[in-house]
Amino acid sequence: MLLKPIVAGADGSERDVEKRSTIQLNAMALILFSLVVGVGGYFYFLKSSLLFLIGVPLEAFCFLAVIFLNWRKQYFNANLLMLLTNVIFIGYWSTVLGDGISIEMLLVFITVITFHLTSSFVLYKKTKALLYGIVGCILMVIYIIMNAYMHFITPLDLSKNVTAVMRWATSIALLVFILSILTSYATQINGLLIESRRLQMASERKTAYLSEVFHEVRTPLNVVYSIAQLFLLKKDKLSALEEEDSDEEYKLPSGSEMADQLYSSTALTRNIINHVLEIAKIESGKFIEINKEDFSLFGLVNSTIAAHSYLASPKGIKIELEIDDALKQAIHSDKMILTKIFNNLLSNGIKYTTNNTVVRVVLKKADDYWWTLSITNTGKIDPIIARAVFERFVAKGESESSSGLGLAITKHLVELLGGEISILSSPDPDLTTMHVRLPYEAGAKPLVQLNKVADGKNIFWKSKVSMFEDDPMGAGWVMRFLKKWGVDAKLYKDEDIDGAINRIIADNPNLVITDLNMPGLSGEMLLKRMREHPALKSIPVLIVSASESFSENEAIAIGAEGFIKKPIDFGELCLTLAKFLPYRAVS
Repeated sequence: MLLKPIVAGADGSERDVEKRSTIQLNAMALILFSLVVGVGGYFYFLKSSLLFLIGVPLEAFCFLAVIFLNWRKQYFNANLLMLLTNVIFIGYWSTVLGDGISIEMLLVFITVITFHLTSSFVLYKKTKALLYGIVGCILMVIYIIMNAYMHFITPLDLSKNVTAVMRWATSIALLVFILSILTSYATQINGLLIESRRLQMASERKTAYLSEVFHEVRTPLNVVYSIAQLFLLKKDKLSALEEEDSDEEYKLPSGSEMADQLYSSTALTRNIINHVLEIAKIESGKFIEINKEDFSLFGLVNSTIAAHSYLASPKGIKIELEIDDALKQAIHSDKMILTKIFNNLLSNGIKYTTNNTVVRVVLKKADDYWWTLSITNTGKIDPIIARAVFERFVAKGESESSSGLGLAITKHLVELLGGEISILSSPDPDLTTMHVRLPYEAGAKPLVQLNKVADGKNIFWKSKVSMFEDDPMGAGWVMRFLKKWGVDAKLYKDEDIDGAINRIIADNPNLVITDLNMPGLSGEMLLKRMREHPALKSIPVLIVSASESFSENEAIAIGAEGFIKKPIDFGELCLTLAKFLPYRAVS
């Protein structure tokens, strides 16, 4: 029977936090009702006064009304009535009892109860009520203090014994109630900590699950992506494919068109996998660290534009680049993070621009401390979406496939580097401009980059590479590109650690490429043994893996010179090899 008033109205709340708040408010109202009736009745016994006959029933009725309002599912009104009742009657009883009630205990009580109740206004998004509640509490505190010392209103005439009894009784009653509120807070905090740990464990399990699933997906995707890249490079030589008896509307596209579609689809799949995993890392607080180095920003931008031109050309889209001469020199920043930022923004611009238009990429040096990147495409963006476009699972439009994560991740990456990202307003309503502002730090020395990637022959003529990989299909495609680039490459499978070391000694390569985890051979163990061997310790090692729990920073930490994630982008591989192998630039 007692539980019915406590849970009154709780079944109408959809969220658990609202249910808890409703139950707590009902319990508080019942406790205060009991204290008012019990203590007030005792005070009337000690001092028969009309003021008790008026105040006690009226305050008790207000507390019952709070439960009634909750029962009627008027949750905000119930909280508001509880706050008004406490603030008003604290002032009332401080005036009536005078020295019969501890002013210090009253001030503590009014502070605790006001804080507790106004916090529920945040739950119901009543910011004005929150402000008024705090102001009302402050005004009542001022009145209580001033009346205690100046006696604007004369309190009841109480004997010393009655004053002492009332003072002790009110102090004990208020202390019990304050302790009950603090206990409630302690219980809530403990519950939040337990829930936080549960959510953290769930997030870690989700990330581990996604990592395992996508690790398995990356291996076959690596092969498909490799074939797509090769077809793209050879698309001009692919013959037209047509069905003799097919309808004109449904006939097969040309080999060139199919190559574009295959590459676009696999590249999109690769990006979605990366976005989902990166957002999972952000949620768990385990994301990439900043690792600055000197590199050519001009080279990075050129190679990225070259790769994205394959996605743009089927839509008749051209990419134009404008870059200040000052930014053609080496800069000192995190190359991996900047590559991700540029990749995300450029692919986003191509995805949402109108066919047969131009995507403009502009890089300017703002001053000695900042540089800017702007990517402008043709296409309107809904003002409502624009306000939330950097939040997760918000896409700029519904016409294209999108994870809704790219811009959220980009914002996180920009902020990691101490920069800002925004959508610039444009005089032309048909244009959308993504604007990034980043700190500028000049590199120590100019760097040379390849002018073109992936499709040049004999770039690394007569360079030697030893490759250890247990996936024959994926390794086969890497070997095809290495051979195309003029590399004297040898592939080894099913080797143990001693056999691998002997192979490297015999080959004396310029570079070793190894998978991270292979049956009978760990890339990390191979790296360790090479660093311990006098003849091998100076040979650079490039780790290639589909593992989601392993990053470039971790690869460098164990002694590797580089790291590439599967599925392998051969433009990225080509630029990485240029760091370790002698090459000739192609125009």
